[in-house]
Amino acid sequence: MNAIKKNIQIKFKAYESQLIDQVTDAVLKSAKAMGAIIRGPIVLPTKREEIVLLRSDFIYKESKERFIRKTHKRLLLILNPDKKTIRALERVVLASGVNVSIKIVG
Repeated sequence: MNAIKKNIQIKFKAYESQLIDQVTDAVLKSAKAMGAIIRGPIVLPTKREEIVLLRSDFIYKESKERFIRKTHKRLLLILNPDKKTIRALERVVLASGVNVSIKIVG
C-alpha cells in the first residue's frame, strides 16, 4: 500500500524581524541536522497597522501622534518528516515574543 506523505507547515509571527529570523534559523539548523528536506524560510507579507491619536482634544487639535505596529511573518515547510526530525523540533528553545503555529498538511 502507498503511504500518505505528510508535510509540516510552521508559521512564525513576531513584531521584531531580528527575533523572528533567529528563531527561524534555530528551527532550520535542528531540522537540517536530522536530514530533513526543507522549503523556506518563505517571507510572507508584513502586516502594518497604523493608529493616529489626537494629542489634545481642545486647543492643540491639529497635533496628532502616530503609532505603527508591524507584524513580520515567516513560513517553513518540512517535507516528509520522520520521527527524529519531529523530536528534534520539540527540543528547540524558542524565544518569547514569537508566535509559532504548526500544521500537518497532507
